[in-house]
Amino acid sequence: MDPLYQACLIVLTTCVAYRLFARRYPGPLPPGPRKLPIIGNALQVPLEVEWKAYASWRQKYGDIAHLQIFGSHVLVVNSLQAARDLLEKKGNIYADRMVLAMGGETVGWKDALGMAQYGERTLRYRRLLHHVMGTRAAVSQWHPLINRETARMLQHILKDPDRTMDHVRAAVGATILMLTYGYEAKGRDDELVEVVSRVLDDFGVLVTPGSFYVDVIPALKYVPSWFPGASFKKIGERMRADFQKFANAGYNFTKEKIANGTAISSFSSVHLTSEEPFTAERDHDIKYTAVALYGGGADTTVAALSSFILAMTLFPDVQRKAQNEIDAVIGSGRLPTCEDKDSLPYVDAVCKEVLRWNPVAPLNIPHTAKADGFYNGDFIPKGTAVIVNLWTILHDPEVYSDPESFKPERFLPVDGSEPELDPHLVSFGFGRRICLGILLVDASLFTAVAGILAAFNISKVVENGVVVEPMVEYTSGISRPKPFKFSIKPRNEQTASIISDSTAL
Repeated sequence: MDPLYQACLIVLTTCVAYRLFARRYPGPLPPGPRKLPIIGNALQVPLEVEWKAYASWRQKYGDIAHLQIFGSHVLVVNSLQAARDLLEKKGNIYADRMVLAMGGETVGWKDALGMAQYGERTLRYRRLLHHVMGTRAAVSQWHPLINRETARMLQHILKDPDRTMDHVRAAVGATILMLTYGYEAKGRDDELVEVVSRVLDDFGVLVTPGSFYVDVIPALKYVPSWFPGASFKKIGERMRADFQKFANAGYNFTKEKIANGTAISSFSSVHLTSEEPFTAERDHDIKYTAVALYGGGADTTVAALSSFILAMTLFPDVQRKAQNEIDAVIGSGRLPTCEDKDSLPYVDAVCKEVLRWNPVAPLNIPHTAKADGFYNGDFIPKGTAVIVNLWTILHDPEVYSDPESFKPERFLPVDGSEPELDPHLVSFGFGRRICLGILLVDASLFTAVAGILAAFNISKVVENGVVVEPMVEYTSGISRPKPFKFSIKPRNEQTASIISDSTAL
């Protein structure tokens, strides 16, 4: 056993025992796995593919399952109805975030929207975001940028198809950096791009349950870094340094450009030059809302596009059907743009199915109950962390027919039937913490998907005459496919010529 873990068990046993046995609850706790003395369910928290492990609990315990870890309560929500009942109908109780000692306090994400406690500050953050991306009209101002970066991405894929995933990540990152700060990346090796990539990779680890003992036992943050097993302290210091560099570099760049009169219109420049009185509070709000804008838009879009490429590798019939729609509506003389979305319903349905089939965030960032409450007769104590299993909801056979299959047509009206539930209503969260980036991510994802489909054929790799079946495994945190083999080639010479022409979009 980890020495630090052993030491903490000894030190905290008395305190935890008191918490466990001193309080008497006014009702039964929700059902869940059997708890061990003192540590509760600490050894039963899944560390890999957590969403599928939690999904299996629904058959045993119902729509909600309760865990107790060293005296802390965790509620896993495994159904759409329970998620809506708790996070929407009782949003005043469940809008807060769980305070993560590592990600929120040590690294600093508590200052950004995703981990900030609900209140006046988060409302200010959301108002800032709404101004630039909360409506279709607001998002439309970014269409030329999205179209241009998509064209560049297609050009890079044409020249170097073996690095397709790198090109996807670079294009999405360049789009969000320009939108957020008016900053034009200086190629794939741009220093800010590299820092941001590390920060977003770190974020995926930080929001994965069980990554750090200190999130379960906050007292560990007082342990000195030299103590055996306290390596998380040095990891946290490195993550914090990168996070602060990320938060400050782009923001200071925008301020400098404003000062010398060369700023490009962006989220930060719009708010920094508005007529609102500029205070230290507003300065803080703009800087950390920009962090949330980049963090929420870049990694999720990259993860979704990675899933899209995997899906097209596995399901060539879907690819051909989408390409046929593009050919019929757009023709062969140009590539699709953001503005074509309403004219390509099947391609749009492919995007929705990508979000449903393997959601980029299978588990939400935990909410916290700010007061005692009940659900269907079960008692939920104040301070309970609430984790919604979005993957389970998006694979619920009561919500989606044949949920394990990749079927874009489920989102189209067929023979008078109603389309199935739009995954945007699940994958972007619930209640007062719903993600404001829906329209922006939607526009970016659609344009990239439509562009790739119009320009390329994606297929399985053939090695020595043998078809290589791609590995279908996903990472935790911000969930994306683990590296897999695929082939991507231009559909024809005319398409290659259009891609090469930078004026095509």
